[in-house]
Amino acid sequence: MLDKLSGLLERKAFLAKVDEELKRAVRYRRPFGFLMIDLAHNHFSQDRDVRWSMGYSLLKQLAAVLKSGLRDVDVLGRFDGEVFGAALPETDVAGAAIAAERVRKTVADHWFMGTTQEDRVRVAVNVGFVTFPEHGDTLPVLIEAAKGALEKAKTEGGNKVIEGQQVMVEEVEAEEAPQE
Repeated sequence: MLDKLSGLLERKAFLAKVDEELKRAVRYRRPFGFLMIDLAHNHFSQDRDVRWSMGYSLLKQLAAVLKSGLRDVDVLGRFDGEVFGAALPETDVAGAAIAAERVRKTVADHWFMGTTQEDRVRVAVNVGFVTFPEHGDTLPVLIEAAKGALEKAKTEGGNKVIEGQQVMVEEVEAEEAPQE
C-alpha cells in the first residue's frame, strides 16, 4: 500500500518488506543495511513560511530525490511523519555509510520547488544507518539503533550521517512491552 503524501510504501507495508529482506539476509548470512532519514529542520535555506507553504509537495519531492540516491534493489518507504526508511540488501557497514552519505548529499544539493521560482528551497536530512549483523539481527533492534543515530545527528547540529550503536535486546523488549 502506498502512502498518499509521498507516493512511497506506507509504514506497515514498508516494515513488512524490510522484515522480509532482513530475514533473507539472516537466513543466508548476507549483509543488510538499513537507513533512517529525517528532515533536518534547522538546515532549511529559506524562511519558515516558504517551507510550510510547500506542504506535502515537499514530501513528494523529497521522496523522489531520496529514491534517486538509492539503487533499484533498495526499498524506500515513509516511516513516520517526515521520517523515511531504506532497506539496503547485500550492503555491509562501508556500503551503508556510502549510501547514507550519497542520500544526504543528493538531498542537500537539490532545489525543492514551491509554487513559484522564488519559492524554491534547499533542505537537509539527517541519516542514521545500521547493518546486520553488526548492529542487530531483528528489525526492532535495527530500528532502535537507527533512531539513536538520528537523535545523535540532531544533537550534533544536523545535516549529518551517523552510524548507529548496537542496542541491547533487553532495551528494545522493555520499550515494546505493554504499559500498565
